[in-house]
Amino acid sequence: MNTPHKIIVLLLWVVLAATLGFAWKQLIAGEVARAVEGDAVVILTDEPCAIAAVRNLPYRVVWQEREKKYEGCYHVHPSGIVVMYFDDRTVGIVPLRVFRRGM
Repeated sequence: MNTPHKIIVLLLWVVLAATLGFAWKQLIAGEVARAVEGDAVVILTDEPCAIAAVRNLPYRVVWQEREKKYEGCYHVHPSGIVVMYFDDRTVGIVPLRVFRRGM
């Protein structure tokens, strides 16, 4: 094999490895459950909460409705209630039974 061919093959392996690494991360970290009601979709993830000021809600939640998207944090209370806080300062309390796993 000549040198340019080796470089191309090496670059292809690097791109493939990076793509597989990204896909693996998406499979491992990501959506835990979702609730759909009309145009609104609430997605619970196993990713850490991204709002620095929130300390008692450990996981990330996303609320999407039409073109709007709200980031937030959530916790599942032992009584089966999902407590959510969003970046627009709204609070949501929803029964866990509303969410469906594995989507």
